Amino acid sequence: MIGGSNINLTAVIRAKDEASQVFNNIGSSNDKLLGKLKNFGIAAGAALVGVGVSSIKMAGDFEASMANVSTLVDTTAESMEDMSNEVLEIAKRVPVEISDLTTALYDVRSAGISAGDAMMVLERSAMLAKAGLGTTQEAVDLATSAINSFGFEGEEAAKVFDTIQLTVKTGKTNISELAQSFGMVSGVANTAGVSFNELMAATAALTTSGLKSSVAQTQLRSAILAIQAPSTDMAKIINDLGYESGQAMLEQLGLVESMKKIDEAAGGNVDVLKKAYGSVEALGSALALTGEQGESFNKTLEEMNEGGDVLDEEFGKVKETFDGMFQLLKNNFNVEMIKLGTK
Repeated sequence: MIGGSNINLTAVIRAKDEASQVFNNIGSSNDKLLGKLKNFGIAAGAALVGVGVSSIKMAGDFEASMANVSTLVDTTAESMEDMSNEVLEIAKRVPVEISDLTTALYDVRSAGISAGDAMMVLERSAMLAKAGLGTTQEAVDLATSAINSFGFEGEEAAKVFDTIQLTVKTGKTNISELAQSFGMVSGVANTAGVSFNELMAATAALTTSGLKSSVAQTQLRSAILAIQAPSTDMAKIINDLGYESGQAMLEQLGLVESMKKIDEAAGGNVDVLKKAYGSVEALGSALALTGEQGESFNKTLEEMNEGGDVLDEEFGKVKETFDGMFQLLKNNFNVEMIKLGTK
């Protein structure tokens, strides 16, 4: 018992000494962060009371997580040390747990995201999770599904995050809901020639009418397939409109414009449209997007196509909250502890 007490005491003293050193390190480089926390009425020391974990333990946990990531990459071409440092730098900018970042990075690389885009996808997924009400892993799942389904890379891949955030902002949905249902429609949409922006703008518009994201995207999937692989009634309408096929129509006009042409050809007759679309789900999205939700769709699609920095704006608001500032202080502290533990 005495020996065990001495070991525990030594560990506490070590942790206290390390914490003091870390406070000195983060103090000079995080004056703005510390100042904002003071505005919330909390001191840095009080904020981190109870951390008391050895830097060696923190470093060990971090290295173990990164070792998992290393199983997915060519370590002869990519430096795990550089990758680890990049993750720690992201943790200093985005208020999510470091363990969430390492787990999410594993998912990013599992999804086949290139080395050149991986860290961008990781950081913006973490930002998206904070701004769009979801977990980092859910944001990674949603974003990588979009990137892979539509074949985006580089700048196009980066724009995915603004489009998703705008979907959350203008629709009645969140990252968690979108992540659960997106995979059922993304591949079908891309194959049919429906753009990512149009798909997400349509999803946002349908959810504003009270539909869950999963229902909205099920309806969109049904509508796309009804035009791409048309029934006899739909094929006649498409051919009478001068298009060789539903696929050609979708590629030339997009989904909602195709719906409008079909609606006009049917004279707005719901019975005719029901036969053409062949299902209540497909008809539901068509009636909504050519009717009451049409204006919402057009406005959202226009904003998406303009390509503003929506995610940066919304994330900035979340980052400046007490919870955001507190997590960033904690992350900065933990980053220094990890670095200390690896020396």
